Amino acid sequence: MISSKRLSRLETTQEEIRRQLDTIVTALIVSEPRTAVAAEAFDGLRRTIAFAAQERRRLLIQLVAFADAIERGATLDTLRELCQQWCAEAGVARYDDPQTQPDWFTVVEGDGPRVEVVEPAWIDAEHKVLLRPGTARRRPAPDAAASKPGPEPAAPPEPGPEQEPAPPEAAEPETEREPVGAPADAPEEAP
Repeated sequence: MISSKRLSRLETTQEEIRRQLDTIVTALIVSEPRTAVAAEAFDGLRRTIAFAAQERRRLLIQLVAFADAIERGATLDTLRELCQQWCAEAGVARYDDPQTQPDWFTVVEGDGPRVEVVEPAWIDAEHKVLLRPGTARRRPAPDAAASKPGPEPAAPPEPGPEQEPAPPEAAEPETEREPVGAPADAPEEAP
């Protein structure tokens, strides 16, 4: 059997070999730029730089749109819609279910089995990666006695000798009413 010390040394040595191999590959790419590996590496780097420039431009455009909306006196609802649109475009979503992803929430207070979201978590919806953790608080389970129906409300007291009965309300005269949704001047259908 391999001892834990020996296994640990082997893992450390293996990691060191990987790092040295990566260094050698990088040195070869730089020293021999005409190789296929170097061409792929440079192409990947070029794409990454181009994508970063596009993302920066997109963020600057959003910042200008936001500043312009504020300068024009946009309402809170308008700004909220702008942010929701940008979040949807970027694939950012709010996450309100601490039961399925408890690691995405920090419980700030309380005791009990129920969890109530105070602030949602924000995630990269495409990759299911946490961007900002949410906060939640624990609540006790609903009390069984509180969930039972209470006694029926008492009926109003019968008028006693010192109370006079309320006068009956005046009844409205019966009038013929049109059915709801029927036009007032629609001809009646023939039988």
